[in-house]
Amino acid sequence: MKNEEKNTFKDNVSLRERQLKNGSISLSLDYSYKGKRYRENLGMYLLPETNRINKLQNIETRKAALLAKAQKSVDITCGKVGLPTSKGNKKLLLDWMDERQKFYVNKGSEKYAKLVSSCMAHIEKYGGKNVYLTQVDKKFLLGFIEHLRNAHIGEGSIYTYFTCLVVQLTAAIREGLIYENPEKYLTSSEKPHKIESTRQYLTIEEVRRLAAVDCKDETLKRAFLFSCLTGLRISDVRNLDWSDVHENKIAIRTKKTGAVLYNPLSAQALQYMGKRKKSGLVFDDLPKAMTMHNYLKQWQKDAGIEKNITFHVARHTNATLLLTSGTDLYTVSQMLGHRSINTTQIYAKIVDEKKELAVKNLPEI
Repeated sequence: MKNEEKNTFKDNVSLRERQLKNGSISLSLDYSYKGKRYRENLGMYLLPETNRINKLQNIETRKAALLAKAQKSVDITCGKVGLPTSKGNKKLLLDWMDERQKFYVNKGSEKYAKLVSSCMAHIEKYGGKNVYLTQVDKKFLLGFIEHLRNAHIGEGSIYTYFTCLVVQLTAAIREGLIYENPEKYLTSSEKPHKIESTRQYLTIEEVRRLAAVDCKDETLKRAFLFSCLTGLRISDVRNLDWSDVHENKIAIRTKKTGAVLYNPLSAQALQYMGKRKKSGLVFDDLPKAMTMHNYLKQWQKDAGIEKNITFHVARHTNATLLLTSGTDLYTVSQMLGHRSINTTQIYAKIVDEKKELAVKNLPEI
C-alpha cells in the first residue's frame, strides 16, 4: 500500500481580531516574509450582533477577510509581497496622478479631478517630482503627511489629500504597477483622521414653515420640499424624468454613486411633482446654481429660519425624519443609496442626540 503524500504547505498568515471600545472588532492579518513580521489592518470590522442585519453583515465580512487571508498566502508563496513591478519602476508618481486626473475629467467627476490636481501640487512641493511609483513607501507617506501639516492647512484637508493619494495608489495596484499599498503599514495614530462633519438638517416644524411661505421660484420650492420627502440629491432632482416614475415609485440610477434606487413615493411627494406627463423632466425649470442659492437664502429668511439651507440640507432632513419616525438604519441606507451603512450611522447619532434632549426636557415628577 502506497504512502499518501503529506501536505507540506504551511499557512503562515493568521487572521487576528481586536476588540474596540465601541464594541466592534477590527480584523487584521499577521504574517512573516523574508524573516520580517508584518501586521496588515484589513479595514474590516465585525459589528456587535445585536440584530439580524449585523449578524448577516458579519458573515459577509468574515468571508471577505478569509479571502484576503488566502490571497496573502498566495502572494507570499509567489514572492509578490512588497516587490515592485517593472512597470512601476518606469512610471513616475506624478505622471500616474496626471493620468488619473484626466480619467476623472473624462468620467465627468471634475470636482474630484481638481482635488487630484491640488494633491499633485502638494506632492511636487514635498519633493516628489522625480519619485517613481515603486519608491512610494511608508517613509514617503509619513513625510508627505508632515509636509501637509507644515503647510498649515486644516486636519480635514490633510485627511482629504492623504486619502486622495492612497486612492490613486490603490488604482495603481489594479493596473499592475505596484503590488501593495504602503498605506497599510501606517498605524492608526500615524494616519490623518477625518473630521466628523455635522449634518445640518431641518425639523419638521421648519419644513412646514417653508411650505407655508412663498418662494421666488415655485418650481424650486416644489423641488426642495420633494427632496425633503425623498432624500434625492440636487443632481438627481434635476435629472428626474417622468419615465423614471412608475405609479407611486421612482426607479433611477443616481448620478453621484451610480446606485439604482427603487423607492416608493408618498402622496405628498407625488403632489409636489406636479401634473403627470408621459416624458420629460419633472422639474424642468429649475434655476441655475447661483440663482438657486440666492432664492433659497431669501426663502429661509421669509420663513424665519436661521439655518443656511441647501439641497443637501433637504437630503439630511429626509434621513433624520425617517430615523426619527422609527425607520431602521438599513432601510434608510438603501433609500438614500449609500454605499456603506457607516455613512447612514452619522444620522443615527443626530437621532440619539434628539432622544437625549427629549429625556432632559421631561418635567419633574
